[in-house]
Amino acid sequence: MSERAAVKKTKPIFALCFFMLFFACAQTFGRTAEFERHHSFRAGDTDSRVSARNTATQEAQTLLLRELGVLVESRQSLRTTNETEDFSEEVQIYTLGRVNTEVLQETWDGKTFSATFRMVVDTAALFLHLENVVYLRQQARADSLALVRQGQADSIALVRQAQADSISLIHRARADSIALEHSIRAQQAQPPTIIVRERRERTPLNNDFVFSVRPEFIAGTSATGVGAAVELGSISRNGFYFSAQLSGGGAYFGGLLNFGVGISRDEAIKNVLGFSAGYHNTLLLVNFIKENETLNSQTGTNIGIAGLFWKLMFGWDNNFDITNRILFGHRRNPDFYYEDDNRTVFEEGFNATWTLGIGYTLIRKRR
Repeated sequence: MSERAAVKKTKPIFALCFFMLFFACAQTFGRTAEFERHHSFRAGDTDSRVSARNTATQEAQTLLLRELGVLVESRQSLRTTNETEDFSEEVQIYTLGRVNTEVLQETWDGKTFSATFRMVVDTAALFLHLENVVYLRQQARADSLALVRQGQADSIALVRQAQADSISLIHRARADSIALEHSIRAQQAQPPTIIVRERRERTPLNNDFVFSVRPEFIAGTSATGVGAAVELGSISRNGFYFSAQLSGGGAYFGGLLNFGVGISRDEAIKNVLGFSAGYHNTLLLVNFIKENETLNSQTGTNIGIAGLFWKLMFGWDNNFDITNRILFGHRRNPDFYYEDDNRTVFEEGFNATWTLGIGYTLIRKRR
């Protein structure tokens, strides 16, 4: 009997705890929430009862909205999120036109207006609105990150394709060079009836004027472009090569000074190896898009300052020119855009720019 009696006594206690817990949860996270506050406004010399009542209502509504913000913050803190969200502006926008402040038990003595103010908020609809805001923000961040990653992948693919094309061109140029050299040797083995060599023969004491023009393809660490270059310089009597160059296109511009050494400068196949220094900038335009709408556009810079070049020329005075150049420098490109505070984050680092130019070079003896 004693055990059964003990069990019967615990049932009312258990039921009471259950209803208390249910009542507390319903008051905190239920359909609606009520906020009341007593507030007084000291009227000025020009204030009437109506103006004092309106001013007191506005001030009380601001205080009640702060209490609502505390409720929202406490509710959001129970959720597991990667970032701390600020919903103060969203709460104000939501309550505008939806929530009214009632005036209860008002008094007016001609100088002070006092009343009890009450505000009733549909918290279920408010929390649903905030959940939609969180979802839209997370979706926007995910879409922006996906666009940036896709752009990086496309840039890497372009650089690799350009490198493969460069290697193919170099191999083809070497094969053409070997074939041309064999042809020249075969012609020299024939009876000495050719007078071109005597007409083209130069002495080591000549200073040659050099003019070159060529289209160019640019492939950098983060940006690519197409344009053209004009180069003006000379080859001295001891084989020293010097030129000044201007280049530009739809996405880049710059100027360089080239210093090098000419190899086999008086033959039909000539090579120049050297060093380039100056300023070369490839621009990268980044558009941040959300729901097919451009939020912001920023231009990045990919700068090359110094590097190496190799110029291969086929011919005597009129040469077919292949110029490879790689420059090293610094890059600063847009990476992320935060719509909330209109702020752009830039990605910075080392930059390498490879240039392939194929064109025409004129070499003339100075008089």
